[in-house]
Amino acid sequence: MGDMKQLFAAVFLFVALVLVLLVLGSTDRPPARTNEVAIGDARVEVAVARTPAEQARGLSGVESLGDGEGMLFVFEVSGRHAFWMKGMKISIDIIWLDEQGAVVGIEENASPSSYRSDNDAETFSPAQDARYVLEVRAGFAEAHGVEIGDKAQFSLAAPSS
Repeated sequence: MGDMKQLFAAVFLFVALVLVLLVLGSTDRPPARTNEVAIGDARVEVAVARTPAEQARGLSGVESLGDGEGMLFVFEVSGRHAFWMKGMKISIDIIWLDEQGAVVGIEENASPSSYRSDNDAETFSPAQDARYVLEVRAGFAEAHGVEIGDKAQFSLAAPSS
């Protein structure tokens, strides 16, 4: 009888652990917001992607994004940082910003359908170097009057360790 209780307890703990991991690993919404970006006539609460792993994951798997939600990619150096829609479930606007926060590129309505496979995917990149990239829901740039040359304002909180 003792063996049966131990087996039941082990199965119960395993199921509980799986449920906790499923809840913690859920990708139906973006990561916790940590900063705010003011751009056009809007303010956007953003999760910040600083590491290569965070940048590779980006908004992949996110089911929806509110008008005032997004992700800010912070690169170590300026460049023509290219993006693709691998793992994306929603269309987005991609806004590239230079060192001073000026908009240097906009890709409106980038669609998940632009990614078919690793060997057959459209990539999006700016015509000029950018240091930051803001991803927001599709239609954001038009709805908020964001144009090339506009200036985004933000200050980044120190990364958590």
